[in-house]
Amino acid sequence: MTGRIFALLLAGVLTLGCSEEPKEIAVEGILLKASDEFATTYQYGPYGITPYALRSQTIDLEPWVNQQVRVVGTPIEGYPLSGGPEYLEVVSIEAKP
Repeated sequence: MTGRIFALLLAGVLTLGCSEEPKEIAVEGILLKASDEFATTYQYGPYGITPYALRSQTIDLEPWVNQQVRVVGTPIEGYPLSGGPEYLEVVSIEAKP
């Protein structure tokens, strides 16, 4: 009986230790810089493609502003805030004709 309980507890701990990879979301549109062109009442995300707020810690998004692009990103934990846009960490970007 004790061995069975231990096995069940161990299985539960191993399951909790396995985390899913964040899903990637692809978005196409004109990349806008947070300003009058792209502003939310939530003020997160220095860039955006409606309806997403975007950031990247590895890619400089500035050269892509006002260009038609396709970005791939992963949702940032803790967002969206109540009623706010989804907030994505951009992992790749490419020009779209």
